[in-house]
Amino acid sequence: MHRDAEVTPAGRTAAARVTTAVFSLSMILLSLLSFAAAHAAETEKDLALVNGERVTHADYRRFLLKVSPAAPSGTIDREVLKGLIRERLIIQEAKKKGISVTDDEVDEGIRDFLQRNNMTDRQFEEKITAQGMTLRDYRAWLKENIIVLAKTIDQEVDRKVLVSDAEIADYYQQEQALFRTGPERVRVKAIFLRLDDRPSLAEVTALKIRSLRLVSELKRGTGFDVLASLYPENALKAHDGMLGEFRKGDLRPELDKRIASMKEGEISRPLWLKEGMFILRLERRLQDYRPLEEVRPEIVRRVFRGKREKMYDNWIKALWDGSTITIY
Repeated sequence: MHRDAEVTPAGRTAAARVTTAVFSLSMILLSLLSFAAAHAAETEKDLALVNGERVTHADYRRFLLKVSPAAPSGTIDREVLKGLIRERLIIQEAKKKGISVTDDEVDEGIRDFLQRNNMTDRQFEEKITAQGMTLRDYRAWLKENIIVLAKTIDQEVDRKVLVSDAEIADYYQQEQALFRTGPERVRVKAIFLRLDDRPSLAEVTALKIRSLRLVSELKRGTGFDVLASLYPENALKAHDGMLGEFRKGDLRPELDKRIASMKEGEISRPLWLKEGMFILRLERRLQDYRPLEEVRPEIVRRVFRGKREKMYDNWIKALWDGSTITIY
């Protein structure tokens, strides 16, 4: 069994994974700070009660800025409110389990934030104080409302998601189309009875009779390869009937179209072109793919995301079902 190490290829710590995700949302965080300063004195009406803990209009507006900054805050969207309640349940669960954030983890997150936003410590503090908060207040709020959430999800969900070698191999086989490196090729054999440039009516009639004889022999069970190699009129006899390998568009449109609908091993009906009559056999469809070891990290990420989403949903449902929640 493989832990999903490829999801964090640089080998970063759990704290670094958490804070990187958090601090990439810099504008949202600063918008929340601005909101806190502007609405500090507002009367807070309750929207819900979660295990005895109030969820207010102010909580809702802060959450809305985080998940959908452009959405109107004058009305209450029930789905957004449920998202806020789920977040509150996670914070409550973190407190039950004693999950906390150290000062070092906050420092690491802030350093990552400053580096990503090309901001100095002084500029960062000035931005915080301009929104009516001290750096100490900001750090406390950040611990409680952002990093604890991410750290709890990391501990209760992400670390429990495992991706096995068998799952990687199965995904590679089932989704190979995702890893193609170029267009499909086809390997084709043919029996080709050639016509002269200006055939007479008698020559055309004779060729049609020979083609009917060929079809009859095929229907009686004579092997295609036998006819291709022995039939004296076959122009490809010297090549054991091998027409070649082709990509879409390489052959005449009439042949291309017919091959596109054929299965491996299938023999076509006679196809009449200016050059003569073709009976085709599709030997193989050929496709090049990126090797499994090359795409392994990508597959791990894809499988991890699917399993993680299902595990997260089940975890949240269990938290919700085990709680006392009233929505007003």
